Amino acid sequence: ELQLADLANVEKRLESNAKQVKAGDRDAKIRQSVLEKYKVALEAGKMANTVVLNEEEKSASKDVQLLTTKPFLLAANATYNISTKKYESEDGNEINASLLGEGFGDVILVDAKLETELAQLDDAEHDEYLTDLGLTESGLDRIITAAYKTLGLITFITAGPKESKAWTCPAGTKAPQAAGVIHTDFEHGFIRAETIQWDKLLEAGSYANARAKGWLRTEGKEYVVQDGDVVHFLFSK
Repeated sequence: ELQLADLANVEKRLESNAKQVKAGDRDAKIRQSVLEKYKVALEAGKMANTVVLNEEEKSASKDVQLLTTKPFLLAANATYNISTKKYESEDGNEINASLLGEGFGDVILVDAKLETELAQLDDAEHDEYLTDLGLTESGLDRIITAAYKTLGLITFITAGPKESKAWTCPAGTKAPQAAGVIHTDFEHGFIRAETIQWDKLLEAGSYANARAKGWLRTEGKEYVVQDGDVVHFLFSK
């Protein structure tokens, strides 16, 4: 349905854009070529995000908003086979995500019945049950992780004596802008950031121990915050 909606959109745009091409608009000529590429792909049953465009084509067609150019993440219900440690379809066959075709992105297989059972357990029982099943994380956790990856997001952490909190920002965000996610004053007055990966902080047991081991890093304005960073921002008011 998404592909059919995009195809209808492309055909309409081809017709309207053709008038601009006749008027001698250079960008319209490039855009017409891009629309034709999209049309060929969609008519072949492919996603628009499988069409490879150069920078000039991307610039000329940035106002062409198609549903299937967006990143995709699919979650499919399946049965988890404890014996084989694999997710299977109702007929017992292993599900191969590649069968869905090019352009669909990641496919996360989830056993809805198993997830319901896990949701009813406390943390200790939840983790023990996953271990017994040969799993390292629940289907819900895998969906969240994949969604962050698909959207190009990362998580950094602030941790103090009273509370720890996770914050979300786009991958590639520099330290001052990450500080701004918490409060704009932090970004404007940014001086530096002390950072350490969360697992290293847990291993150290405290900031004092991490500092003694030389694991705490001091980073400046050009530092790109990494997924899983525990960050202490220093700023001036």
